[in-house]
Parts: sequence; C-alpha cells; structure tokens
Amino acid sequence: MRLERAVVLDIDETIVDTSARRQAAWRIVLGLEIPLEELEMHGSSSIAKRYGGLNYQSVYLKFWSILLCYEPEGFKLLKLDKPQPYAVEVVSSWSRRYRIIYLTGRTVNMESATAEELRFMGFPVDPGSLYMAPDLKQYLENPEGVRRILLEEIIDRYDVEIIVDDNPIFFDIYRDLCIPTRIGILRPRFKIDDYRYASVIADNWRSLYSIIT
Repeated sequence: MRLERAVVLDIDETIVDTSARRQAAWRIVLGLEIPLEELEMHGSSSIAKRYGGLNYQSVYLKFWSILLCYEPEGFKLLKLDKPQPYAVEVVSSWSRRYRIIYLTGRTVNMESATAEELRFMGFPVDPGSLYMAPDLKQYLENPEGVRRILLEEIIDRYDVEIIVDDNPIFFDIYRDLCIPTRIGILRPRFKIDDYRYASVIADNWRSLYSIIT
C-alpha cells in the first residue's frame, strides 16, 4: 500500500518568525533589551554566556522554560509571533498536493497553543500533524536525537518527499533518512556551507513557490 505523500516543516524561524518573542523572553530573564540583530546572529547559548555571567546555565534554562511555555508568561508571548513572508501562501499551495506535517522542537505541552497559532496565521493544520519534542530536558540535552526519532515516526506513516528547516545541524539526519528534497532556509548566523546536506538553499519563501510548484 502506497503511503500518503507529505511535506515536513520545521516551525520556529522556518515558517514562523519568533524573533520578537525571543527578545521578550530575554527581557524577562535578563532585564535587558537585546537588539533583534544580535539575537539573529547569536544562538541562545551564546546570549546566555554573554549576559548571564557565572549563572549562564540557569539563565539559559530560564529562557527556554519561558520560550517553551513551561512558565505561564510563555503562552502570553506567543502573540508576538508572525508568519514568515510568503510561507503561508507556499505551504497552502503544497497542501493541495501533499499532507503537511510539522516537526518541531516545541514541546508537547504547547501542542494546542501551536495548532491554534498556526491556524490563526493561515497554515493548514490537520489532526495528528504536529510532531513535538516530549519535554524540555530531552530537547535541550539531545535535539538531534529527538529530531531523528520523531522523523522516523513520520517516515513510517508517510512518503516524505520534501522537508524544510532553517537549522543546518539537522540536515545530515534528513540526508541519512533519504528525504529527496531537503530545503534549507538560510539564516544570517549560518554560512551557505553549513547547509551542505541540503539539496536546495533559499533565503526567502517566495523563491520556493516557483521551485517546488
């Protein structure tokens, strides 16, 4: 029996711009207004080390506890998210030919909020289409391992033809699992060479409309 064809999408920074939410989370944790440009050029670990001093590990954990809504204020910050330009249009077009599946480092406690957010933005969300990290600890300690396990579950159920992600650390997994079209959304903090296991590199969603459709 032929499996249903699917597109797998990462969420944060791939189809959803969370920069304002990340800035707000750091404001809560550090009491500082870190420029968006700095947040885009440096990961959360680097920011925690730069501003957290000797307590950077607890600062890092506090940031992620807010971002992944383990603390009440995290859910309130979701309103700051916005869709990446043209992502809704492209994904909606793909949904006419493929099942849309979301593979995210967001944790399962955010499932309802994430589905509601994506639908509000205009993304197609079917029941069972969200594959999420089991908890904060596992996500922070082994993001690659969590990503591989979740993706293997998806591949058991669907014929995954396309995967889109902004984080190059996962693309060796995507290649190992033989996903034919691996699209990297280029971010300023990374070099093009970092996406060497991607089959397509794009710096905006508008270009993907013509590439795939």
